[in-house]
Amino acid sequence: MNKVLLFDIDDTIAYRNKRIPDKLVKELQKLSLKYYIVFVSGKPSCYIYGMLRQVEYINKISVIGENGATISIGSNFPPEIYYKYSLENKLNLQFSEIKSNLIKRHGDNIWFQPNEINLTIFPKSIELIDDIYNYILNFIDENIIIYKHSDSVEILPAYINKKEAVLKYL
Repeated sequence: MNKVLLFDIDDTIAYRNKRIPDKLVKELQKLSLKYYIVFVSGKPSCYIYGMLRQVEYINKISVIGENGATISIGSNFPPEIYYKYSLENKLNLQFSEIKSNLIKRHGDNIWFQPNEINLTIFPKSIELIDDIYNYILNFIDENIIIYKHSDSVEILPAYINKKEAVLKYL
C-alpha cells in the first residue's frame, strides 16, 4: 500500500513569499523515503514547482495547484503526468468578462495571478479587496465559487476543489 502525506503551503509549511525552513526541508526529505509527498495549494503548479526547487532531494513529489484545478505527478518540471480540469465555455466567457471589467474598473491597481483555470486577483492596495469582492458578486451564479482572502480574491468553477483533486490523485 502506498502512503501519501498532503501539505498545504502558504502559512503552513512556509510563510507567504518565504522559503521552506531548512529544518522542515530535512524532515520532508526523510518523510519522502516512506511516503508520497503532495503539496496542495491555491497557487499555480508552476509557482509551487519553482518554490520546490530548494527541496530537490525529496522523492515522490506531486502538486495539486489552483485549489484542485491542476494535478502534477512527479518531481521534475515538466512533471511526469499532468492533469488540468477544463473550463467550460460558459465559465470561460464569465471569467473573461469579470477580468475585463475589473481591468476597466481598477486598471494597474490590480494584478492577476497567472493561473491556468481559476481567476485570482491581487490588489496593489489591500483597501481594494472589499470593492473587488463586492463587484465580482454581481457576476456570480451557482457555477462559480468566490473566496475573499486577506490579500486577494479568488474565483473558481464550482466543480473544482481540493478534495476532488486529492481523490482523483489517489
